[in-house]
Amino acid sequence: MSDSTGVLYVAYGNAARKQCARSIATLFAHAPGINVAVVSEQPLQDIAHLHIYHPEADPGARTQKTSMYALSPFERTLFLDADTEVVASPAPGFNLLQWVDVVIAQDCNRRFADCHWKHLPDERVATLDEVGLNGDVLYYNSGVIFFRRSERAAQFFARWHEEWQRWKRHDQMAFIRALQHSPVRLAVLRETWNTHVRANARFVWHNHRAAARPEAPH
Repeated sequence: MSDSTGVLYVAYGNAARKQCARSIATLFAHAPGINVAVVSEQPLQDIAHLHIYHPEADPGARTQKTSMYALSPFERTLFLDADTEVVASPAPGFNLLQWVDVVIAQDCNRRFADCHWKHLPDERVATLDEVGLNGDVLYYNSGVIFFRRSERAAQFFARWHEEWQRWKRHDQMAFIRALQHSPVRLAVLRETWNTHVRANARFVWHNHRAAARPEAPH
């Protein structure tokens, strides 16, 4: 793949850096030599090609995650959560960017109205009201996202960061609110593309919360 294509991680804290190093190793097994950039307060020595310094801003590193478009140095980017393992080539996802701006998988909880967070009642109620349709909209897993540079994508990702800043807790609810305000061309894949169930993984196995710190929100 060209120098304008690469993979972006965000990794803060020892657990996240350890998980990120593991994820990069699995990535290289399926995409040898692909460009890798890591956003962190500390570099991953001799592992990633590029360290993007950014001061820590919140325990869950969602400030940086929802800023992935602005932080990525690539024209075509695959964002991966640090706690992921790659089990197949990323080429199909990058290929889809010929026709769309963003490629993402649906969450295992496919319908937003079926998702419940007792510790986030205000944000959930507000999101239900804003997305409409009684919450009968698709819910996405933001741990694996392909995107390309475009005017639509720039507007969408800026809105995602803006929506996240309203509560500074849950990036996936902010994602679907952002789609309501700044629509973008999506290719939506099944949950097996990015799944917590290792046996079902077709592209990424997501070892959910393995890189999290105790104070970080779910």
